[in-house]
Amino acid sequence: MGIFKPDSKDKGKPGGQPTLRQQAMRYVERGEYSKAIAAYETLLPEELDKAAVFNIIGDLYEKMGNAEEAFEQYEQAITNYVKEDQYRNAIGVAKKVLRYHKDRVEMYKRLADLYAQEGRVGDAVLALNQYAEQMKDSGSSHIVAEIKSTIDLVMKKLGKLDISPEERARFKKEEVKDFAQRLLNRYFIQGDQKGFSTLTRELEGAREGVRDALVELLVSAYSFEDPSPTNLTGLMVVQEKKGREIAEVLQELTTRYRRERDEKWRSKEEDLRTELDRKGIAGSAVEPNPASDPRWGDFIEQLNRSYEERKKELLKTLV
Repeated sequence: MGIFKPDSKDKGKPGGQPTLRQQAMRYVERGEYSKAIAAYETLLPEELDKAAVFNIIGDLYEKMGNAEEAFEQYEQAITNYVKEDQYRNAIGVAKKVLRYHKDRVEMYKRLADLYAQEGRVGDAVLALNQYAEQMKDSGSSHIVAEIKSTIDLVMKKLGKLDISPEERARFKKEEVKDFAQRLLNRYFIQGDQKGFSTLTRELEGAREGVRDALVELLVSAYSFEDPSPTNLTGLMVVQEKKGREIAEVLQELTTRYRRERDEKWRSKEEDLRTELDRKGIAGSAVEPNPASDPRWGDFIEQLNRSYEERKKELLKTLV
């Protein structure tokens, strides 16, 4: 779905004149995106692979910072790919839109439909969950009907598919992990002002496995270099007994981490002070700074790796 490559029919006009497609590519290479768009638009009426051209034009509008026009072109690309039953390409464009513009909530619904059409039921359900999550506070009355239409399509596809128990288990695990990740984003990364009381209510209605998945994510996100008290509190909210035990282990590891770091800092300070004295550099204004030594960065990197390994061992006990 990238820029066209010249083929045997596109070697240029007699006399060495470039074709319109080649000219469009040259405009892109020179950063003349407006001229490139005009050239590609001229190609469209006779172009067999219209979806690819719309996709390229969308990319060019993105480079120009024109998000609205880019979105319209991507929509055209998706529509044309669907006409040709090229659902995989259509899915690729839809996912690209969401990478660029997460606020295009309707694209989650479009993506769910595309996954369902291709028979990727688990992915369809995940995309639909994301759509429902994004729209839950919108108050839009049509949301339920839209979700039902996609569920009907998913069920129709399910009737034609022979899905193994392993695949069903994988779909379920993916849904659980995806939901836990959204909770982590909302309450711990973005910092939802509603607080942990709302999180507790969401967890009460969540499916089995979400609490364990969220605990794993909280442990993985914990930083010994810059520890978050919110994450530790969150562990106890998500799973009171196990969470408290894990929080205590993390606190103990953090204490050890700081002790090793601070002892090394003091040792480096003494070494630097001795070196300065040897050179005859002294005075109250002279303050040794271990952080200025490249070896200090190496030490911190090694220390972080060591404690990340300990955290991985802790995570193994949660599986």
